[in-house]
Amino acid sequence: MSTKTTQPAISLPIIAQQTDTHCGAATLQLLFSFVKKNFSQDQIAAAAGISEHIKKHGMQPEHMPKAIRKLAPNHQFWFKQHATDKDIDILVNKYHY
Repeated sequence: MSTKTTQPAISLPIIAQQTDTHCGAATLQLLFSFVKKNFSQDQIAAAAGISEHIKKHGMQPEHMPKAIRKLAPNHQFWFKQHATDKDIDILVNKYHY
C-alpha cells in the first residue's frame, strides 16, 4: 500500500515573533513576505502607529489595516474572527480569492 503525500498549495517562511506581544506584527510580516514585501516587525508596528505600546498591549486586529495601507497600499488582507476551514474553502473555491 502506498501513501500519498500532498504538497502545500503555497510555501511560506517560518516567522518568529520578536516578543510574545508581536504576534500581529509577525502575522503581517508573513503575509507581506507572500506578496514579496519585506518589512521587519518593528517597521510594521511603526506603520501601525503602535511602536510605543506594542510591548505592553500587542498589535490588535484593528491596528493591522493602518500598517497595510502605509506599507503596501496596493494590497489588502482580509480578516474574519472565528474563521473555519470551511470559510477558507468557500473563499478560495467558490469566490476564487
